Amino acid sequence: MRRAALIVFLCCITDAWATAELLRTNEQVWSALSESEKASLQAKYVVDVADSNRYGVIIDAQALDESTPGTTGGAAIGQAYGSALYVDNAFKGSRPSYSATDHVGAALLGALIGSAMDAPPVKQFRFRYTVRDLSGSVKQIDRVEGQSFRQPMGVCISIPSLSLETQSICDVDIGSFRARYLLKENDKGTRAADLVPKTKNRKSQISHDDSLLPQGGVVRCKVGPSAIVAVSLEECLNAEGKVL
Repeated sequence: MRRAALIVFLCCITDAWATAELLRTNEQVWSALSESEKASLQAKYVVDVADSNRYGVIIDAQALDESTPGTTGGAAIGQAYGSALYVDNAFKGSRPSYSATDHVGAALLGALIGSAMDAPPVKQFRFRYTVRDLSGSVKQIDRVEGQSFRQPMGVCISIPSLSLETQSICDVDIGSFRARYLLKENDKGTRAADLVPKTKNRKSQISHDDSLLPQGGVVRCKVGPSAIVAVSLEECLNAEGKVL
């Protein structure tokens, strides 16, 4: 029985993780959050905290073209040798036998054989990337590529592979992180108390019979000229709102 219950429990956890959204951040941002903020995020997301030394941002990139042209000397030498050899053989002996078609064929055959000594053109570009990792250290990484396209500056990459990563991993602005993931509107709407400063005389603005509160203690509160939010009576009073 215990084993079956454990299996069911693990399956439920696995299903929850499978359906939860993945949130990837870094050690700097995660350590700056309070325990309550961490718990709130872990309740909504599967949180992956990246190692600061394994990710960074490209701050500079330099390129050097190391391409080399192909060589054709072997084909030219082979063509000349094939042509000369045919002429020598055609006019040897007491009865010369020369054919222009055979002459051209011998020259082409010589060029084909000689081309084996030629080298094809090579496209090669060397890039030197300057990367600042999430711990603040700056390092240089060299890469040799067969094309002239490079990674743009400012993007989030893994180190040392330089592959592109989710930009949120490299976001070290704790204010932006909180605004994006912790200050979103929740299911009950925006908190009215966050929209208008609290006043000492909060109950003098609105009179409301607690017995008329809907189930759960949540009221529709109008704050300012147009904002209507679903909050508790306490929060509505604090924000000098009007209960609808």
